[in-house]
Amino acid sequence: MRALAIVWDAATTTSPEAPFNHVQCARIAEACFHLGTTAALYPAAGPAAAGPAAGPARPAAGQTSTWSAVCLDVTGCARLFGKTMEEGERAMVAEAGSLASELSGEPGRVHVVIADGPRVALAIAAFGEGAAFGKGAGGGARVVVPSGEARLAMSRLPIASLPLPLPTRAWLSRLGISRVSELLALPRKELGSRLGAAEKDVFSLAEGDDRTPLIPYVPPATPEETVELDVGIDSHEALAFVLKTLTARMSSRLAGRGVAVSRMEIVLSLDVAALTGKRGERVRAEGRRREDHTEVVVLPAPLASEKDLFVVLRAKMERVTLAAPVRGVTLRVTELSDKPARALSLFSALPRAEGVLARLAGELSVEGCAVGELGLADTWDPAQRSQLLPLGSSRNSRKKNALRSPPRGTKPEVASPFDLAPEPTLLLAENCAIAIDRREMKPVRFLSRVEQLQWWQGERVAFDRVMGRVGDRLACVVIHRATGEAEITGFFD
Repeated sequence: MRALAIVWDAATTTSPEAPFNHVQCARIAEACFHLGTTAALYPAAGPAAAGPAAGPARPAAGQTSTWSAVCLDVTGCARLFGKTMEEGERAMVAEAGSLASELSGEPGRVHVVIADGPRVALAIAAFGEGAAFGKGAGGGARVVVPSGEARLAMSRLPIASLPLPLPTRAWLSRLGISRVSELLALPRKELGSRLGAAEKDVFSLAEGDDRTPLIPYVPPATPEETVELDVGIDSHEALAFVLKTLTARMSSRLAGRGVAVSRMEIVLSLDVAALTGKRGERVRAEGRRREDHTEVVVLPAPLASEKDLFVVLRAKMERVTLAAPVRGVTLRVTELSDKPARALSLFSALPRAEGVLARLAGELSVEGCAVGELGLADTWDPAQRSQLLPLGSSRNSRKKNALRSPPRGTKPEVASPFDLAPEPTLLLAENCAIAIDRREMKPVRFLSRVEQLQWWQGERVAFDRVMGRVGDRLACVVIHRATGEAEITGFFD
């Protein structure tokens, strides 16, 4: 197995929390999904641990585990990034390093290695030193160990890179053995009695024979990004800066998955101490330290790029009144859509309608989606028959309905008179119906009769739909049979 390892260098960190946390590792793993077939998260190596080469340990019940490395199975993927295996692997290492450095914020602390086997790659990335491993004083390592040279690379590493217990390491140190090459020079038969059950595993790894499988990392169905603030912010300019960071992280994860966003939420954690009025009194009485304010963003067209997501979110948040300083912001994706691949053309520009439409929807819409395509709803109520859908949804519905067409050679069903009844081309909102006097309408055609609509919900609705002429226009008039009242619900062109 050719494995790509991304390791956090704890020695150069300026923070006491040296290793990656789980959120950072998961973020980098999702951003690098396009590089390999399987991704795994590896736990941090500490003084009492067996080193990153010990494999993916799982936390015990009731305990939390810190994570410090990401490993990807990139076997057979190099030709997708270069003309030759060597060129492709170098390109993969460079791209993984660029993504990890961008998402972590400190390029000098991230080391990326491709080698034969995940434990070999992790050991070289974590313990390789000097120019031979590409580690200088200025930045992180980007190393490609050629296939078949894992033994040579492992021989240059310190003893700490092997999964040895601490007493065994101390015993080897007293013997003056500090490198893997020095350990391999010792008689294996005599040393095996000292190592015990770990002998086979230790020597196999020291000789570069690594066949450890990866435990796949399964990403969450609804990805989210969170930024916690030490000092609350109360301006939209500062909030836009936070949204820029969140959209950059989210777009990297979406690109790794190859999907786009159709619906998302922005959760603002407000400072309870600064809340005023009855809302603040209620929250403080309940003993809560945070009060969340959630804004739902429904996109008319699926988006994935950082620029498009940021423009839509900024337009949405500029209309939000901040009741108190914001102490945390969470961007949560609640609905994902497929991101179809498009062939680029040398003679035509890229279509920008989707991004412009999403930006327009974000500026015009205050509650939900205001721009999209008109589609049919699955309901018995004629007034609720149409609904606004994101772009592309109605086309998918037409494709599904086309698949349900009768097979060739069968007799088509005869349409009923109700299916042939015309529908109004201009519909009025349910709360905008125009009440009229029935004597002002001249009936033209009876359309349909609805009786005991949705009786299972306890409703007893009965009305007639009539095409009538009101003034100089043809209108769709609903006549309630119980009261005799009439109202206009739409018009015909």
